[in-house]
Amino acid sequence: MRLIDIGERRLISDLLRTRYAANTWRFGDDTAVVLDGERLGGGRLVATTDPAPEPAAWAHGGFDWYYFGWLTAALNLSDIAAAGAVPAGLLTSFVLSSDLSVAKFERLLDGVDDCCASVGTKVLGGNLKEGDTHCSATAFGVVPSGEPLSRHGAAPGHTIFAIGDTGYFWAGMLAFDNSLTLPGDERAALFDALLKPVPRVAVGRALQSRGLVAACTDNSDGLYGSLWCLTQSNGLGVIVEPEHMQYQGIVTRIAERYGHDPLRLALGFGDLQLVCAVAPERVAELLELCSAEGWGVFRVGTVTDRPGFHLEGEAGPVELLNLDNERFTYESQFTGGLDGYRKRLLEGPITKS
Repeated sequence: MRLIDIGERRLISDLLRTRYAANTWRFGDDTAVVLDGERLGGGRLVATTDPAPEPAAWAHGGFDWYYFGWLTAALNLSDIAAAGAVPAGLLTSFVLSSDLSVAKFERLLDGVDDCCASVGTKVLGGNLKEGDTHCSATAFGVVPSGEPLSRHGAAPGHTIFAIGDTGYFWAGMLAFDNSLTLPGDERAALFDALLKPVPRVAVGRALQSRGLVAACTDNSDGLYGSLWCLTQSNGLGVIVEPEHMQYQGIVTRIAERYGHDPLRLALGFGDLQLVCAVAPERVAELLELCSAEGWGVFRVGTVTDRPGFHLEGEAGPVELLNLDNERFTYESQFTGGLDGYRKRLLEGPITKS
């Protein structure tokens, strides 16, 4: 059975109502009540909206629409996490072929719902129409007290950390592309990194409530882009320091197996960490928190008053080349294709000669 065999009204009444009526103030309205004073209290309401590309690693999951739904939710909820907010709900917008099967549509919804549930929130409403496939969402969150975390606030001398599983996405791409045999737990971890990235909501809440970081962003397009977001507004730069980088064993082993510097895996897009600038006097507290919570923490480098990004080497700092997945450039996966981006990340130069 296809969506066109049912029609919008029955999709809403038979499928969407059964899933979401209990989540919403009045199901069927064209707006949703997001900030319910009785449920969420005061605080600052934050919101974000993002489309989701087809998962880059979709083939490794059997081309299951579940992972398209998960990614649609995860990309938006990751932005909420970067603000240090409590997720308050998600609005979805799906443009789908009328020939899409109902079973695949339900798998798409399952992925969205499960990702939302993993961080304690729900779908509150949305939009559905026919056309060329396009999945996007709008997420809302509440910062109960104090200021939301922001990309602004980094200063010279601050240390840049990525909190999450650094390098796992591209380690997973290499492993699955090459049909590498792995222990079950490692295979599961890499599979989740590829197709079920976790929005770091608990991390963001802890950072914001403790006032631990000066600036924060989520790492959806690669570390280069995150560094740019944290420093470009005030003319700063970053010295990237490989000697301080501590990779998880699985990342190092896979990089070495296929002849790559693990730094390349860390620089690529796909890992949904939170990247933050931390004042020197708060570094020990941050590391203690991450250790206690079991969060991966990866030191990237140091903020400087010299604009641009430089890789520290034996002969001194060398300018780091842009390995960002930047929109509206010929080098992004969206314009040049995933294979072109992969080649640039894994085989091209990292620094200017």
